[in-house]
Amino acid sequence: MTCLSSFYTVVSSHSDSESATYSIRLNPDHFIFAAHFPGNPIVPGVCQVGIVEELASDYIGHRLQTASIGNIKYMNIITPQPSSHIGESGQMVNVPLGPSGRLPQQECSMFNGIEVTLSRITRGDDGIISLQAVMRNATTTFTKMSIKLARK
Repeated sequence: MTCLSSFYTVVSSHSDSESATYSIRLNPDHFIFAAHFPGNPIVPGVCQVGIVEELASDYIGHRLQTASIGNIKYMNIITPQPSSHIGESGQMVNVPLGPSGRLPQQECSMFNGIEVTLSRITRGDDGIISLQAVMRNATTTFTKMSIKLARK
């Protein structure tokens, strides 16, 4: 990805002609979390919009920029350090945090992270791309947005 490339990593993706789903993992050591907020880091809303913009650019195949946001609902806070993941049986499994209050590195690879789904993707005659985006994990929906993007 581009602007936020060190902020998150795409773990996997799946797309078809109507939608795309990306699994991402946040970088808990990114400098944004030192300021937003110290000791209680959360993903800024503008970064959530940026993630959707970048993933939509990947799906469409060229760089896009936000033209407008019709509706955005921040339903739950996204933190860079999850404390649980989905086990092989489908049950939530609590993972003990390390001395720093963070997951041990080997446990982070077990966490599925955040799923970003892009759907209702349409292209207008004016070249504007409209879509719905949802950010969630296995148990929580974090953000829903309707966004319009233009070629950059």
